[in-house]
Amino acid sequence: MLPGASPSHQHSAMRCWAGVLMLAAVLCPAALGAASPPQRTPLRASASPALAEASALLWQYDSLLGWASRLFDTDKRQALTAVYAWCRRADEIVDSASGTPAEKLEQLRQRREDLASLYRGEPHDQLDGLLLETVRIHPALGEQLFSAMLDGMETDAAGAVRYESWAELERYCYCVAGVVGEMSLPLLGVPPEQLTEAVSPAVSLGNAVQLVNILRDIGADAKLGRVYLPREDLERFGVREAELLDVCSSRLSESGRKLVEYEADRARALIAEGICGIELLPRSVQFAVRAIAELHLAMLAQLEVQEYDSLSKRVRLTLPAKAAVIAKLAATSALAGR
Repeated sequence: MLPGASPSHQHSAMRCWAGVLMLAAVLCPAALGAASPPQRTPLRASASPALAEASALLWQYDSLLGWASRLFDTDKRQALTAVYAWCRRADEIVDSASGTPAEKLEQLRQRREDLASLYRGEPHDQLDGLLLETVRIHPALGEQLFSAMLDGMETDAAGAVRYESWAELERYCYCVAGVVGEMSLPLLGVPPEQLTEAVSPAVSLGNAVQLVNILRDIGADAKLGRVYLPREDLERFGVREAELLDVCSSRLSESGRKLVEYEADRARALIAEGICGIELLPRSVQFAVRAIAELHLAMLAQLEVQEYDSLSKRVRLTLPAKAAVIAKLAATSALAGR
Protein backbone atom coordinates (compact mmCIF):
# COMPACT_ATOMS: atom_id res chain seq x y z
CA MET A 1 0.00 0.00 0.00
CA LEU A 2 1.26 3.48 -0.78
CA PRO A 3 2.33 5.72 2.10
CA GLY A 4 -0.67 7.49 3.55
CA ALA A 5 -3.08 5.27 1.66
CA SER A 6 -6.18 3.79 3.13
CA PRO A 7 -6.14 0.02 3.79
CA SER A 8 -6.08 -2.15 0.70
CA HIS A 9 -9.25 -3.69 -0.72
CA GLN A 10 -7.96 -6.96 0.70
CA HIS A 11 -8.92 -5.74 4.17
CA SER A 12 -12.55 -5.24 3.19
CA ALA A 13 -12.74 -8.88 2.16
CA MET A 14 -11.28 -10.02 5.47
CA ARG A 15 -13.74 -7.83 7.37
CA CYS A 16 -16.60 -9.25 5.33
CA TRP A 17 -15.39 -12.69 6.44
CA ALA A 18 -15.33 -11.38 10.01
CA GLY A 19 -18.92 -10.19 9.61
CA VAL A 20 -20.09 -13.59 8.42
CA LEU A 21 -18.46 -15.37 11.33
CA MET A 22 -19.63 -12.82 13.89
CA LEU A 23 -23.27 -12.96 12.74
CA ALA A 24 -23.19 -16.74 12.61
CA ALA A 25 -21.68 -17.07 16.05
CA VAL A 26 -23.97 -14.56 17.71
CA LEU A 27 -27.17 -15.81 16.08
CA CYS A 28 -26.50 -19.50 16.60
CA PRO A 29 -23.47 -20.15 18.81
CA ALA A 30 -24.58 -23.66 19.78
CA ALA A 31 -24.63 -24.77 16.17
CA LEU A 32 -21.06 -23.55 15.75
CA GLY A 33 -19.90 -25.44 18.80
CA ALA A 34 -19.49 -22.52 21.21
CA ALA A 35 -18.77 -24.04 24.58
CA SER A 36 -18.77 -20.93 26.73
CA PRO A 37 -19.58 -17.20 26.70
CA PRO A 38 -17.19 -15.06 24.66
CA GLN A 39 -14.01 -13.83 26.31
CA ARG A 40 -12.53 -10.43 25.65
CA THR A 41 -8.86 -11.39 25.61
CA PRO A 42 -6.58 -13.39 23.29
CA LEU A 43 -5.73 -16.97 24.06
CA ARG A 44 -2.73 -17.05 26.36
CA ALA A 45 -2.14 -19.33 29.33
CA SER A 46 -3.96 -22.39 28.03
CA ALA A 47 -2.72 -22.05 24.44
CA SER A 48 0.44 -23.18 22.71
CA PRO A 49 2.97 -20.37 22.12
CA ALA A 50 2.11 -20.38 18.41
CA LEU A 51 -1.63 -20.10 19.03
CA ALA A 52 -1.10 -17.39 21.63
CA GLU A 53 1.00 -15.40 19.14
CA ALA A 54 -1.56 -15.86 16.35
CA SER A 55 -4.41 -14.89 18.67
CA ALA A 56 -2.56 -11.75 19.73
CA LEU A 57 -2.23 -10.78 16.05
CA LEU A 58 -5.93 -11.39 15.52
CA TRP A 59 -6.98 -9.18 18.42
CA GLN A 60 -4.44 -6.48 17.59
CA TYR A 61 -5.66 -6.00 14.04
CA ASP A 62 -9.30 -7.14 13.99
CA SER A 63 -11.15 -7.27 17.30
CA LEU A 64 -14.46 -7.97 15.46
CA LEU A 65 -13.07 -11.22 14.15
CA GLY A 66 -11.56 -11.84 17.57
CA TRP A 67 -14.98 -11.61 19.19
CA ALA A 68 -16.39 -13.99 16.61
CA SER A 69 -13.61 -16.48 17.14
CA ARG A 70 -14.23 -16.67 20.90
CA LEU A 71 -17.74 -17.91 20.21
CA PHE A 72 -16.43 -20.98 18.39
CA ASP A 73 -15.29 -24.27 19.83
CA THR A 74 -11.55 -24.79 20.29
CA ASP A 75 -10.90 -26.54 16.96
CA LYS A 76 -12.74 -23.97 14.84
CA ARG A 77 -11.15 -21.12 16.77
CA GLN A 78 -7.66 -22.48 16.20
CA ALA A 79 -8.30 -22.96 12.47
CA LEU A 80 -9.71 -19.46 12.07
CA THR A 81 -6.86 -17.92 14.05
CA ALA A 82 -4.15 -19.80 12.13
CA VAL A 83 -5.53 -18.77 8.73
CA TYR A 84 -6.00 -15.16 9.81
CA ALA A 85 -2.45 -14.91 11.18
CA TRP A 86 -1.00 -16.14 7.88
CA CYS A 87 -3.08 -13.65 5.88
CA ARG A 88 -2.34 -10.82 8.27
CA ARG A 89 1.43 -11.28 8.15
CA ALA A 90 1.45 -11.31 4.36
CA ASP A 91 -0.88 -8.31 4.22
CA GLU A 92 1.45 -6.36 6.51
CA ILE A 93 4.06 -6.45 3.77
CA VAL A 94 1.72 -4.65 1.38
CA ASP A 95 0.39 -2.23 4.00
CA SER A 96 3.79 -1.14 5.29
CA ALA A 97 4.48 2.56 4.79
CA SER A 98 8.15 1.73 4.25
CA GLY A 99 9.75 -0.16 1.42
CA THR A 100 9.67 0.23 -2.34
CA PRO A 101 7.35 -1.85 -4.53
CA ALA A 102 10.37 -3.95 -5.54
CA GLU A 103 11.27 -4.60 -1.90
CA LYS A 104 7.68 -5.57 -1.06
CA LEU A 105 7.51 -7.91 -4.04
CA GLU A 106 10.72 -9.59 -2.87
CA GLN A 107 9.25 -10.09 0.61
CA LEU A 108 6.11 -11.58 -0.89
CA ARG A 109 8.28 -13.89 -3.02
CA GLN A 110 9.89 -15.09 0.19
CA ARG A 111 6.47 -15.69 1.74
CA ARG A 112 5.60 -17.77 -1.31
CA GLU A 113 8.71 -19.87 -0.75
CA ASP A 114 7.76 -20.24 2.92
CA LEU A 115 4.29 -21.36 1.82
CA ALA A 116 5.72 -24.07 -0.42
CA SER A 117 7.96 -25.19 2.43
CA LEU A 118 4.95 -25.31 4.77
CA TYR A 119 3.08 -27.62 2.41
CA ARG A 120 6.14 -29.86 2.27
CA GLY A 121 5.80 -30.23 6.03
CA GLU A 122 8.69 -27.85 6.79
CA PRO A 123 7.17 -24.69 8.32
CA HIS A 124 9.35 -21.58 8.45
CA ASP A 125 8.35 -20.64 12.02
CA GLN A 126 5.79 -21.45 14.69
CA LEU A 127 2.97 -19.47 13.04
CA ASP A 128 3.46 -21.36 9.80
CA GLY A 129 3.55 -24.51 11.91
CA LEU A 130 0.15 -23.59 13.32
CA LEU A 131 -1.24 -23.24 9.80
CA LEU A 132 0.28 -26.60 8.88
CA GLU A 133 -1.68 -28.21 11.71
CA THR A 134 -4.83 -26.54 10.38
CA VAL A 135 -4.44 -27.62 6.74
CA ARG A 136 -3.81 -31.19 7.89
CA ILE A 137 -7.19 -31.08 9.66
CA HIS A 138 -8.85 -29.23 6.75
CA PRO A 139 -7.21 -30.60 3.57
CA ALA A 140 -9.58 -28.49 1.46
CA LEU A 141 -7.37 -25.53 2.43
CA GLY A 142 -5.02 -26.24 -0.44
CA GLU A 143 -1.78 -24.41 -1.18
CA GLN A 144 -3.33 -22.87 -4.29
CA LEU A 145 -5.74 -20.80 -2.17
CA PHE A 146 -2.98 -19.09 -0.22
CA SER A 147 -0.92 -18.75 -3.40
CA ALA A 148 -3.83 -16.97 -5.08
CA MET A 149 -4.04 -14.55 -2.18
CA LEU A 150 -0.35 -13.79 -2.63
CA ASP A 151 -1.07 -13.10 -6.32
CA GLY A 152 -3.55 -10.41 -5.24
CA MET A 153 -1.11 -8.95 -2.74
CA GLU A 154 1.59 -8.76 -5.41
CA THR A 155 -0.80 -6.80 -7.60
CA ASP A 156 -1.41 -4.30 -4.80
CA ALA A 157 2.29 -4.11 -3.92
CA ALA A 158 3.27 -3.38 -7.53
CA GLY A 159 1.29 -0.14 -7.29
CA ALA A 160 0.06 0.33 -10.87
CA VAL A 161 -3.60 -0.72 -10.95
CA ARG A 162 -5.05 -1.12 -14.44
CA TYR A 163 -7.10 -3.96 -15.95
CA GLU A 164 -7.76 -4.47 -19.63
CA SER A 165 -10.77 -6.75 -19.29
CA TRP A 166 -13.33 -8.08 -16.87
CA ALA A 167 -11.49 -11.41 -16.95
CA GLU A 168 -8.41 -9.68 -15.52
CA LEU A 169 -10.39 -7.78 -12.89
CA GLU A 170 -12.35 -10.91 -12.01
CA ARG A 171 -9.07 -12.70 -11.33
CA TYR A 172 -7.99 -9.89 -9.00
CA CYS A 173 -11.37 -10.01 -7.24
CA TYR A 174 -10.92 -13.73 -6.73
CA CYS A 175 -7.41 -13.33 -5.33
CA VAL A 176 -8.41 -10.74 -2.72
CA ALA A 177 -11.99 -11.75 -1.93
CA GLY A 178 -13.38 -14.74 -3.79
CA VAL A 179 -10.62 -16.92 -2.34
CA VAL A 180 -11.66 -15.78 1.15
CA GLY A 181 -15.12 -17.17 0.48
CA GLU A 182 -13.59 -20.44 -0.71
CA MET A 183 -11.35 -20.65 2.36
CA SER A 184 -14.34 -20.03 4.61
CA LEU A 185 -16.27 -23.10 3.51
CA PRO A 186 -14.42 -25.80 5.48
CA LEU A 187 -14.04 -23.43 8.45
CA LEU A 188 -17.80 -22.83 8.49
CA GLY A 189 -18.47 -26.56 8.56
CA VAL A 190 -19.38 -27.37 4.95
CA PRO A 191 -18.93 -31.16 4.67
CA PRO A 192 -16.28 -32.40 2.23
CA GLU A 193 -18.86 -34.01 -0.07
CA GLN A 194 -20.55 -30.62 -0.64
CA LEU A 195 -17.45 -28.47 -1.03
CA THR A 196 -17.16 -28.79 -4.80
CA GLU A 197 -20.73 -27.61 -5.35
CA ALA A 198 -20.44 -24.84 -2.76
CA VAL A 199 -17.23 -23.28 -4.10
CA SER A 200 -18.64 -21.53 -7.18
CA PRO A 201 -21.39 -19.56 -5.39
CA ALA A 202 -19.03 -18.74 -2.51
CA VAL A 203 -16.48 -17.34 -4.96
CA SER A 204 -19.18 -15.40 -6.82
CA LEU A 205 -20.32 -13.75 -3.60
CA GLY A 206 -16.74 -12.92 -2.62
CA ASN A 207 -16.05 -11.45 -6.06
CA ALA A 208 -19.24 -9.41 -5.79
CA VAL A 209 -18.19 -8.01 -2.42
CA GLN A 210 -14.90 -6.91 -3.96
CA LEU A 211 -16.57 -5.35 -7.00
CA VAL A 212 -19.00 -3.42 -4.78
CA ASN A 213 -16.06 -2.13 -2.74
CA ILE A 214 -14.38 -0.97 -5.95
CA LEU A 215 -17.53 0.78 -7.14
CA ARG A 216 -18.08 2.63 -3.88
CA ASP A 217 -14.43 3.74 -3.72
CA ILE A 218 -13.86 5.22 -7.18
CA GLY A 219 -13.05 8.63 -5.69
CA ALA A 220 -10.81 7.23 -2.95
CA ASP A 221 -8.90 5.09 -5.45
CA ALA A 222 -8.54 8.07 -7.80
CA LYS A 223 -6.57 9.89 -5.10
CA LEU A 224 -4.11 6.98 -5.19
CA GLY A 225 -3.95 6.95 -8.99
CA ARG A 226 -5.87 3.68 -9.19
CA VAL A 227 -8.49 2.76 -11.79
CA TYR A 228 -9.91 -0.71 -11.27
CA LEU A 229 -12.69 -0.69 -13.87
CA PRO A 230 -11.70 -2.57 -17.06
CA ARG A 231 -10.44 -0.51 -19.99
CA GLU A 232 -12.66 -2.47 -22.37
CA ASP A 233 -15.70 -1.22 -20.44
CA LEU A 234 -14.41 2.35 -20.38
CA GLU A 235 -14.11 2.17 -24.16
CA ARG A 236 -17.58 0.63 -24.48
CA PHE A 237 -19.12 3.66 -22.77
CA GLY A 238 -16.74 6.27 -24.16
CA VAL A 239 -15.25 7.13 -20.78
CA ARG A 240 -11.72 8.49 -20.55
CA GLU A 241 -9.51 7.16 -17.77
CA ALA A 242 -8.68 10.77 -16.87
CA GLU A 243 -12.30 11.32 -15.85
CA LEU A 244 -12.11 8.56 -13.24
CA LEU A 245 -8.92 10.12 -11.87
CA ASP A 246 -10.29 13.67 -11.70
CA VAL A 247 -10.80 14.03 -7.96
CA CYS A 248 -11.64 17.72 -8.41
CA SER A 249 -14.67 16.90 -10.56
CA SER A 250 -18.07 17.73 -9.08
CA ARG A 251 -19.54 14.50 -10.43
CA LEU A 252 -19.20 11.81 -13.05
CA SER A 253 -20.41 12.48 -16.58
CA GLU A 254 -23.50 10.73 -17.89
CA SER A 255 -21.28 8.23 -19.72
CA GLY A 256 -19.30 7.63 -16.53
CA ARG A 257 -22.47 6.98 -14.55
CA LYS A 258 -23.71 4.52 -17.19
CA LEU A 259 -20.38 2.71 -16.93
CA VAL A 260 -20.74 2.39 -13.16
CA GLU A 261 -24.36 1.26 -13.54
CA TYR A 262 -23.18 -1.46 -15.92
CA GLU A 263 -20.63 -2.69 -13.38
CA ALA A 264 -23.23 -2.49 -10.60
CA ASP A 265 -25.52 -4.77 -12.60
CA ARG A 266 -22.60 -7.19 -12.91
CA ALA A 267 -22.18 -7.12 -9.13
CA ARG A 268 -25.91 -7.76 -8.63
CA ALA A 269 -25.70 -10.80 -10.91
CA LEU A 270 -22.74 -12.16 -8.93
CA ILE A 271 -24.63 -11.66 -5.67
CA ALA A 272 -27.58 -13.55 -7.12
CA GLU A 273 -25.25 -16.44 -7.98
CA GLY A 274 -23.92 -16.38 -4.43
CA ILE A 275 -27.40 -16.40 -2.91
CA CYS A 276 -28.26 -19.50 -4.93
CA GLY A 277 -25.57 -21.40 -3.06
CA ILE A 278 -26.58 -20.45 0.47
CA GLU A 279 -28.70 -23.59 0.81
CA LEU A 280 -25.50 -25.63 0.52
CA LEU A 281 -24.10 -24.07 3.71
CA PRO A 282 -24.72 -25.31 7.25
CA ARG A 283 -28.04 -23.97 8.48
CA SER A 284 -26.28 -22.15 11.31
CA VAL A 285 -24.50 -19.74 8.93
CA GLN A 286 -27.11 -19.28 6.19
CA PHE A 287 -28.64 -16.16 7.74
CA ALA A 288 -25.22 -14.58 8.22
CA VAL A 289 -24.15 -15.13 4.61
CA ARG A 290 -27.52 -13.91 3.29
CA ALA A 291 -27.09 -10.79 5.45
CA ILE A 292 -23.74 -10.06 3.81
CA ALA A 293 -25.38 -10.42 0.39
CA GLU A 294 -28.30 -8.15 1.31
CA LEU A 295 -26.02 -5.50 2.82
CA HIS A 296 -24.04 -5.29 -0.41
CA LEU A 297 -27.24 -5.12 -2.45
CA ALA A 298 -28.25 -2.22 -0.21
CA MET A 299 -24.90 -0.60 -0.94
CA LEU A 300 -25.64 -0.88 -4.66
CA ALA A 301 -29.10 0.61 -4.07
CA GLN A 302 -27.46 3.58 -2.34
CA LEU A 303 -25.08 3.91 -5.27
CA GLU A 304 -28.13 4.09 -7.54
CA VAL A 305 -29.64 6.82 -5.33
CA GLN A 306 -26.40 8.76 -5.92
CA GLU A 307 -26.97 8.29 -9.67
CA TYR A 308 -24.00 5.91 -9.78
CA ASP A 309 -21.54 8.65 -8.88
CA SER A 310 -18.97 7.57 -6.29
CA LEU A 311 -16.23 9.80 -7.67
CA SER A 312 -17.48 12.89 -5.89
CA LYS A 313 -19.07 11.08 -2.91
CA ARG A 314 -18.17 7.72 -1.41
CA VAL A 315 -21.10 5.35 -0.97
CA ARG A 316 -21.88 4.59 2.68
CA LEU A 317 -24.60 2.76 4.54
CA THR A 318 -25.51 4.34 7.86
CA LEU A 319 -25.86 2.17 10.96
CA PRO A 320 -29.68 2.58 10.93
CA ALA A 321 -29.71 1.55 7.25
CA LYS A 322 -27.67 -1.56 8.03
CA ALA A 323 -29.93 -2.38 10.97
CA ALA A 324 -32.98 -2.02 8.74
CA VAL A 325 -31.55 -4.49 6.23
CA ILE A 326 -30.85 -7.05 8.97
CA ALA A 327 -34.25 -6.52 10.59
CA LYS A 328 -36.07 -6.99 7.28
CA LEU A 329 -34.10 -10.16 6.57
CA ALA A 330 -34.79 -11.47 10.05
CA ALA A 331 -38.52 -10.86 9.63
CA THR A 332 -38.52 -12.56 6.25
CA SER A 333 -36.59 -15.53 7.64
CA ALA A 334 -38.98 -15.83 10.58
CA LEU A 335 -41.98 -15.89 8.25
CA ALA A 336 -40.26 -18.57 6.18
CA GLY A 337 -39.72 -20.63 9.34
CA ARG A 338 -35.91 -20.51 9.17
